[in-house]
Amino acid sequence: ENPLRWLAILLIVWCASGIYEGTHLKRGWVPWDAGAYAQSAERVLDGQLPHRDFTEVYTGGLTYLNAAAMRIFGENLAAERLMMFAFFLAWIPAFYWIASQFCPDWIAGALVLLAVAWSVPNYSEAVPSWYNLFFATWGVAALLAYLKRPHWKWLALAGACGGLSFLAKSVGLCYVSGVLLFFVFREQSITRTAICAAVAAGRAPGERKPVVKTPHALRRRLNWYSAFVIASLAIFLALLVRLVSELGGYSETILFIVPSVALSVVLLWNEVELRGARRSDRSSSKRFSDLLLMEVPFYAGVAAPILIFLAPYVRAHAMGALLHDLFGQASTRILMAYDFPDTTVTIIPAIFLAVMLLLSARLRGKARWIVVACAGGLLACGMIWAPFNYDAYIGVWGAAYWMIPILAVVGSFLLMHSARFRASYAANRVPNAVGERIFLLLAVTALCSLVEFPFSSPIYFCYVAPLAILALAALLQPVPRASRAMLAALYAAFLVFMVFEVTPGFIYLMGFRYGPDAQRVALRLPRAGGLRVDAESAAVYGELVPLIRAHAGDGEIYAGPDSPEVYFLARYANPTPAIYDFLGDTARERERILRLMANPQVRVMVVNGKPALSASLDEKLREEIARQFPNGEMVGNFEVRWR
Repeated sequence: ENPLRWLAILLIVWCASGIYEGTHLKRGWVPWDAGAYAQSAERVLDGQLPHRDFTEVYTGGLTYLNAAAMRIFGENLAAERLMMFAFFLAWIPAFYWIASQFCPDWIAGALVLLAVAWSVPNYSEAVPSWYNLFFATWGVAALLAYLKRPHWKWLALAGACGGLSFLAKSVGLCYVSGVLLFFVFREQSITRTAICAAVAAGRAPGERKPVVKTPHALRRRLNWYSAFVIASLAIFLALLVRLVSELGGYSETILFIVPSVALSVVLLWNEVELRGARRSDRSSSKRFSDLLLMEVPFYAGVAAPILIFLAPYVRAHAMGALLHDLFGQASTRILMAYDFPDTTVTIIPAIFLAVMLLLSARLRGKARWIVVACAGGLLACGMIWAPFNYDAYIGVWGAAYWMIPILAVVGSFLLMHSARFRASYAANRVPNAVGERIFLLLAVTALCSLVEFPFSSPIYFCYVAPLAILALAALLQPVPRASRAMLAALYAAFLVFMVFEVTPGFIYLMGFRYGPDAQRVALRLPRAGGLRVDAESAAVYGELVPLIRAHAGDGEIYAGPDSPEVYFLARYANPTPAIYDFLGDTARERERILRLMANPQVRVMVVNGKPALSASLDEKLREEIARQFPNGEMVGNFEVRWR
């Protein structure tokens, strides 16, 4: 390809993506999300340590980044978004480079625009899941660079992306798990290459079969490594099934278990094929050695940022608090922050489009055009009727939402069918290098999709959708007969659908129905950072914050449950360690509120009548608040009480 054209296309899509996201950067908010990130960062700026001094919602690394953003851009709700925007701009070239490894540069540029439309502009809050996406993409880029020119530095860089992703949110470990699956596949590919070379060397001229048969002793040498692979995959799947099955049903099984099972079957299939090889000098010790040569630099990269993060906890003797807050509360977080995914029946449009795409690759002439016309016509009808018809909207959304398990199953079948062992390279329909890249994208995408569990709100699909787009591009590379007309129709439909029919409705309507853009009113508060929100939120908080400040003065306040944004916008410190109340002990929180009411410095109590995740305050406690703070006023869902 022409390097100048490649760079010119990058600059065009880079600028277009930056402008598009820039117009959405301050659009919309989820009050408790914005408040939680801002209050946590503010506490770090005040010298507090996450998990020890307050119940950090996530791992804690991102809180330090948000604190740095406030140092640079000021203490307001837009500071974290500006930092995230810088990461977003750095993500674009990496995504473009990865896409260009599988398709021409102009198509790679188009895929960048599609990925942007399905990602950050839909919810521009600096949530940890966007950073999980960024680091996973950079990690994949490093691993693709490693496949081109193997060197330990690329593995260490990919590992560092995993460590940083974990520090943003613990689901970053899913990216690490996907890479480990890729390492197993990569080692199998290396072994297959060695066996093919050995078979070719032992073949007499003109013979179709190798002349040397494998001794039984040589075949036994593969058993230890094969047993290790089988046992590791069994443990991995058992843990995954146990995690998902606690709350999951059919939809969760298809979304989160089926992709990993499909990829594990590929690895098991490869082991069976390799053990059936006729000739090899690949002992178990050699295979373990090759696997460790990839894993050790990767693990070192993962550990480096995590060890740096742990240093202040070691110095403060706060490791116990960190581990308890991070892992001891895991079951509570899952049970309280849970949302069901789409029903299983919505997978039908995705299966239909997948079948149509496969048929368009197999058929020729009029039959192909009939298939393309049917699929394109249905997509067009769905696009036209989606703003007015629930079923049409859900049909188009479901066609994208269920893409990952379908990609994993189809991709696994392709890898097993074309990468099964043969006596020569010519028998492999998909070359080893292409197969490795396909498996890498499928594994990382499938495991990173666990970001949707247990809270499967539609926006959570957007946190992994760009990886699914890359996986589809990788899977289509060895399928040159795929209909370009079909692909163009799919591309146009899903780009237009997202930009004009999903994004305007914001995340409250995403995945359910079309709605016009209501996030148009500026939140005119000193610490709001110019965010544009809906008119109701602007009115409520525009009245709430001045009311609190008028009665609290230079005293203290209590706001809850789940009201971190009230503290930040009103510029008062939270006197409790709780960001979200459900993460703490309910009885202890009740005692703490009673003590706060007895403190004369606490002049205002703000009771949230409809908390996002935690339970509402019980009636007796609310009556006691009303008794000690006799004056009150309702502002939206908030009851403001003062002495």
